[in-house]
Amino acid sequence: MSQSTWFEDILQFHVYGEQAIGERPRIPDEQIVALRKRLIEEEVVKETLVAMDLGDLTAIADGIIDSIVVLIGAGVAYGLDLPALWDEIHKSNMMKFKDGINKDAGGKVLKPKDWKPPAIEKLLDEQSSLKEKYNKARDKYSLWIECNQAGCTKRGHLLENTTYVDLVPYCEDHH
Repeated sequence: MSQSTWFEDILQFHVYGEQAIGERPRIPDEQIVALRKRLIEEEVVKETLVAMDLGDLTAIADGIIDSIVVLIGAGVAYGLDLPALWDEIHKSNMMKFKDGINKDAGGKVLKPKDWKPPAIEKLLDEQSSLKEKYNKARDKYSLWIECNQAGCTKRGHLLENTTYVDLVPYCEDHH
């Protein structure tokens, strides 16, 4: 089992795949938004929901994981610190049970009258740079980072790529 979090796994994928990693919370350029929307539609609508309609458990499992991957990837591209946002939203969701369980006819858990929404905007305003947080873990990530230069087998460190606030790995010989 992986010792990293799902978020870290997707950051790793974005580094290797040269995908967008937003420095701070923001709407990325149109090309990145279009890619994220296409991936979400493909994995959630065209694969997962179709698999559910067909009752294909293997395809459902694959579709759910692929959906999680593209949704976390969208968060990375938008520069969102998803672990911090997750904690805030989970705390808010758990407050729905403070007076017991209240569900609608379809089984959805309902919010109590005095429920307060998660402080998402506050978290976004206060969020530190994903790049800074990611670089703090440089030693941890250098265990798996390999140089991106074709044919090079050396391990590298994360260096800035100024074309898009991304982090792209290259060894000392190729930066």
